[in-house]
Amino acid sequence: KNINNSMTEDQKARKIYDWLVDNVIYDAQETYNQSSYGAFIDRRCVCGGFANAFMSLGKACGLEIGRASCRERV
Repeated sequence: KNINNSMTEDQKARKIYDWLVDNVIYDAQETYNQSSYGAFIDRRCVCGGFANAFMSLGKACGLEIGRASCRERV
């Protein structure tokens, strides 16, 4: 389960994604649903919180990472 320096960037990103999917529940009622705090501490957030958590973990693992967003509804 650990991420290490011998892994490729794609492998690291996948490990982070898998951990978030396995450990965080989508919850629009969560007080901190847009923050990584909601994801890490309360284990509940919405897409913004998931994205912030992914960015935090990715940067901590040395990934070059950014965030794209769209406010349009399809």
